[in-house]
Amino acid sequence: MPGSTPGTLAHGVALGLLLMAGCAPGRTHDHEPAASRPAPVDGAAVSRTALPATWPDRASAPFGLAAPGGPVAIGVRLDGARPVGGRWTDDDLRFPGALGAGTELRLRPRLDGIEDVVAFAHAPDREQVNYDLDVSAVAGLRLVDRTVEFLDAGGAPRLRMEPPYIVGADGQVAQADVELGCAHDASPVAPWGRAVVAPGAGECRLTVSWAGRGVS
Repeated sequence: MPGSTPGTLAHGVALGLLLMAGCAPGRTHDHEPAASRPAPVDGAAVSRTALPATWPDRASAPFGLAAPGGPVAIGVRLDGARPVGGRWTDDDLRFPGALGAGTELRLRPRLDGIEDVVAFAHAPDREQVNYDLDVSAVAGLRLVDRTVEFLDAGGAPRLRMEPPYIVGADGQVAQADVELGCAHDASPVAPWGRAVVAPGAGECRLTVSWAGRGVS
């Protein structure tokens, strides 16, 4: 879980995901300084972070992240997002109304990746958010302990998604569950040197849910 929460809400909840380069578990995640934030260029941005990244000009478009040196790269699109434009703040790229009134998609660049936050002014009726992942440049996926790893052909995790979290209006933080809608490795055994489980398609559905967590 990142070391800070995704903003303060007067009401509602915020879901946070962190996508970053593959690294050992237990690493400390400190937010990067605002000075390293990419500047928008023609509706996208050129990243000055350590990882190659692409930035959408509307909430319904995917953002992208690539592993240093390639060849693994992913695209991430928020399912159901509206084609609303975004604006940069000192810290992140924000899309008000991304999922309708009272919602906001926030993409925060970091030195080690991108933090994706979906904020709700009021707790949603359905405690679930879906993403469509472009995994056409990924050899295999692995899901263990709510962490998703994107593997190269040799089984090395080149990119990863940290366990997602949910934050209530009172600052209460809880874990969120993760499901993948494509073929993936679920073995707790380290992936290096093992057969890679290909996703079987160029796109994969990622579902994050927090039903029963009591966060509001």
